[in-house]
Amino acid sequence: MGDFSVMSMFTQASLIVQMVMLVLGAASLVSWAIIFNKSRVLRKEQESLQEFEDQIWEGADLFRLYEKLRASELKTFPEEVFCSGLRGYTQLGRSGQLSAETISHVSERKMKVKLVQQTEHLEVQLPTLATIGSVSPYVGLFGTVWGIINAFHSLDPSHGASMLATIAPGISEALVATALGLFAAIPAVVAYNHYVERVDKLMAQYDIFVEEFTVLLQRETIIRSSQRDSQ
Repeated sequence: MGDFSVMSMFTQASLIVQMVMLVLGAASLVSWAIIFNKSRVLRKEQESLQEFEDQIWEGADLFRLYEKLRASELKTFPEEVFCSGLRGYTQLGRSGQLSAETISHVSERKMKVKLVQQTEHLEVQLPTLATIGSVSPYVGLFGTVWGIINAFHSLDPSHGASMLATIAPGISEALVATALGLFAAIPAVVAYNHYVERVDKLMAQYDIFVEEFTVLLQRETIIRSSQRDSQ
């Protein structure tokens, strides 16, 4: 009985099929590295947003928190969004001549720019997953077709009934390329769809945070304006 291990089939395959197998193996390793890294990054971002939202809505002094974070070089992304919005607020608020809507709108625009940058950051490497998922089956199919062609070229018509036994090992080795292509493609496609959905949900949460924070700044502007008028 022949040895049907992947390693034995790899060593017995033609050079082209071996190269296809190596490419697919490398693609699979890359996709799994991206999957684990993206899972860690998104989990960390979700936790950071939740913790900072809890801190804000528990009644923290916004300006004191801003001064504290401004002096820090290591900020989470929610902290950067907060500092960006409040920086614009304080710069415009000094004039005392702009409306609450104008000040909050400028602050909101600054925070929205940060969100666009964050979206681009979170989507890094996702196109690589999509490429691996879409291309790997075709690369595997190419290896299979090439292996089968080689198997048929190795036929000796004088063998007669033993022809199938002659080409069977070559065909089985070639089919491993297709299997490796699917092995690389399926996790990549599933992960790509999953992480695109997670990024969209996370950015929707950031949008809600920015909207709520903008309302908070509008209220703060109105309060300060009324205090100045009463003096």
